[in-house]
Amino acid sequence: MKDTLLLLGDSSKPDILTNLDKFSSLLEPYYNIHVEDIFSLPHRMDKVSADLAILFGGDGTTLFAGRLLCPKRIPLLGVNRGRLGFLTEISPEELEKTVGEDYLAYFRLSRCLTIEVVLMEEEREVFRSPAINDVVISFGGICRIIPVQCYLNEEYITTYHGDGVILSTPIGSTAYSLSAGGPIVVQEMDALLLNPICPHTLNNRPLVIPSKTQVELRLDGRKVQGVLTIDGQISREVTHNHRIWIRKYRFPFLRLKPPHSTFFQILKQKLHWAKPPDYNED
Repeated sequence: MKDTLLLLGDSSKPDILTNLDKFSSLLEPYYNIHVEDIFSLPHRMDKVSADLAILFGGDGTTLFAGRLLCPKRIPLLGVNRGRLGFLTEISPEELEKTVGEDYLAYFRLSRCLTIEVVLMEEEREVFRSPAINDVVISFGGICRIIPVQCYLNEEYITTYHGDGVILSTPIGSTAYSLSAGGPIVVQEMDALLLNPICPHTLNNRPLVIPSKTQVELRLDGRKVQGVLTIDGQISREVTHNHRIWIRKYRFPFLRLKPPHSTFFQILKQKLHWAKPPDYNED
């Protein structure tokens, strides 16, 4: 009996549509194929069922797809059609060479931690979403300091004064948090990263905390307004009336990765990590 394979991509882009058509034909002898436009998928998720999914796109599209597929526990293979390709490690040409393989056996399955965000207004839940990369609270208007109170397991820790706060997963540690001076966390680690953005102090530094930690963030001040952003794609306005609860999500992000690819290889290839200086030879 054939496994069911979901082929995903932004079908409004001609090159992506070409890939979807091509691989639908190539893989049809081996799988039951369903082709879906990634941005139409949210309206059909209640009907979606598959053993695995292949996405043609970039890192942003992968985050979008990952948030949808996590609760369905559908492993996702990203095929790079974007710019960086940190989460989409394989090219269409490399994928074509694997046609005929049992993908669930051939590719390596990585279970990556995700988080769930709950936005509360007083005692009422107003919004809930998973996040794969990060959750960010930042100022919503003219650039100025925004005070953010932080509680860990209901214990008040500190109030960050700066441009905001990032709560990142290990996957997200190489995204916005990295740009804000945070450490790189190996993707399979079971930990979260709390990173203030441009703190107006010399003694507030990033924290690596256990993934089971219950995090609560609040804006400190009645006149303060901010923006809650999830994976750089979903945003909600927040005020002092809101509380943001963040915790480990019960569904991991299931990624299919090339069998011989490692995290440090991708760091070196994509971000030029640990590249030595160009010394002149004697």
